[in-house]
Amino acid sequence: MPPTLRWTLLGMIALLSSCAAPAPQPGPAPTAASADRFAARTMIIADVAPILAALPPDLETVDAPPAPADPAALAVWAQPADYWREVARRAGAMDGEDAAVATATRALLDAALSDGLALAERARAQGHAVSDNAVLAEIAWRMIAHAHPLRADAARAEADVGAWADYWRGAASAPGVITGRLLGAAVADAVIARPTAA
Repeated sequence: MPPTLRWTLLGMIALLSSCAAPAPQPGPAPTAASADRFAARTMIIADVAPILAALPPDLETVDAPPAPADPAALAVWAQPADYWREVARRAGAMDGEDAAVATATRALLDAALSDGLALAERARAQGHAVSDNAVLAEIAWRMIAHAHPLRADAARAEADVGAWADYWRGAASAPGVITGRLLGAAVADAVIARPTAA
């Protein structure tokens, strides 16, 4: 290889090496805030502290209702958020809800359910027993009743089953169900009462 070509190739190799992507640098160490996977999410409830502070510190004795005679009645509660979305969709369809209103109503329900699960996790971190199914049931039936008053009784009857589904399956305690319903009611009330954009 002629010397001039060799030096040209060496120069090109050196140039390409200098253009290589820098080695990845380690990110910042996790903080207590970043460890909470809900810390960075935007909640639609302006102030969650009063909701968490109002939860009863300890519920020891709670009378639970009997489980449905047919165990298959609990199958629909395996995916409670999806089931509640379908209940809301049916309520809107029966009321002849406009498509744009239905979309907005469903989006608000989804946001409220998401907030409810976020608060349930925070409540558990504070030592409360909380059933997620109970939280979702209480939020959903109240918001469906608010948007579709004629469907309130049916939605509440669904909630009375859905809230206890995890208890009957052995996945939640009775006090956890009651706390979940209290938390869900507070979330629903806060979402319904929030100011809407003009």
